[in-house]
Amino acid sequence: MQDKLELLIELLEGAINSEDLELATKLDKQLLENIQSMDKALLNENIVHLQSIVERHRFIVNKVDFSKKQVHKNITQFNKNQKNLKKYTHV
Repeated sequence: MQDKLELLIELLEGAINSEDLELATKLDKQLLENIQSMDKALLNENIVHLQSIVERHRFIVNKVDFSKKQVHKNITQFNKNQKNLKKYTHV
């Protein structure tokens, strides 16, 4: 089970890096389903490993959030530049 979770995390990171957000969403759901389906005893045995997976997942999600903010900032700057360009070309 640990190997499967590791593989899903690696695939998720790869999908995000290649900007395949549809695949990333599917992999994220699969990861959640696999963790939820784990037996409670197995969860207790592997708590340290699961914590590391959660940390990696959090890092990946933060990376996506940062990327979204950066895209929004770039779009805002582009729109501002377009507005200024129109303003100065009609002078």
